[in-house]
Amino acid sequence: MRSCENSLEYINFAGCSKLTNRTVFSIVAHGNITITSLILNRCPWLKDDAIILITSACQNLWQLGVSQCSGLTSEGLRAISFSKSLRTLDLSLNSALTDEVLAAIIDSLALLSSLDVSGCENISDEGVSNIRRVRNLSSLDLSGNMTLTDRSLVVLASECPQLISLKCMMLPNISSKTVQTIATYCSSLEDVDLSYVSLLDDIGLRMLVRRCGGLKVLNLAWCESLTPRGLKYISEFSMSLETLNVSHTNIGDNELEAIADNCGKLMTCHAVRCQHISLAGALRFIQVASSKSLRRVDLRRNFHKAEPKDLKRFDAIRSVTILY
Repeated sequence: MRSCENSLEYINFAGCSKLTNRTVFSIVAHGNITITSLILNRCPWLKDDAIILITSACQNLWQLGVSQCSGLTSEGLRAISFSKSLRTLDLSLNSALTDEVLAAIIDSLALLSSLDVSGCENISDEGVSNIRRVRNLSSLDLSGNMTLTDRSLVVLASECPQLISLKCMMLPNISSKTVQTIATYCSSLEDVDLSYVSLLDDIGLRMLVRRCGGLKVLNLAWCESLTPRGLKYISEFSMSLETLNVSHTNIGDNELEAIADNCGKLMTCHAVRCQHISLAGALRFIQVASSKSLRRVDLRRNFHKAEPKDLKRFDAIRSVTILY
């Protein structure tokens, strides 16, 4: 909670499981208060009346988080549409969020740039397609909405070319062809999460990394349809990459070596349980990449057959935090 003279600007109640409407009422009712950021994630006792008061009283609110607030109904969520100054909104893990409520919110928030609707089980392709009407949107999280199909993603990609961050973790119905469409229209993407998108293949990945040359964060964990050849495209096109997750994929020593050689800005790499990575290959990768930018690498569950004395070679590399 940050104060500025007699006013409060930033309030974070995330995880305060016993936070009640009464507490929120007392804060908002303070005579000299200007809240710009309010995080209420994981506050299950919070009810609709609190959100209705917040959205009517806090006219300068630019950030609001109500993730996993199980006490809210569609009425409380709909009231968010009155916060016209909102730029960042987290609605994730709310079963009360429906297509109709989502449409009411996004049609009212012209300044919205970041939206998280991950894990909202009652929104469909129709509701997600409506997000295209948010013209300033740069960051979108759709992760875990497992009923979504290509239809809504194609609509979003074609009408939201300004997207910088797109998280699509655990969307099993999204095809590799749709990833190609996303890459075609959203070439400014810098942060992409496609983990657990099991239909992503080499062609889709090649299009993504080739078209989105400014990628800084890429998560491909559990994309098991990718071959070593497809994963090598990362080293050929993603020169700006800073964080990479290839855990539970078919990446091997050759691909890691190419990434170390060509991705000089890479600072963090996750490669958990990759059966084609050898101890020698991992050491070569770290030695080369650490001479550039690498500072953290996660290699757990790869070397269960290695001798303890061989694993100690990782400990000799002081400049990198290595999990093995």
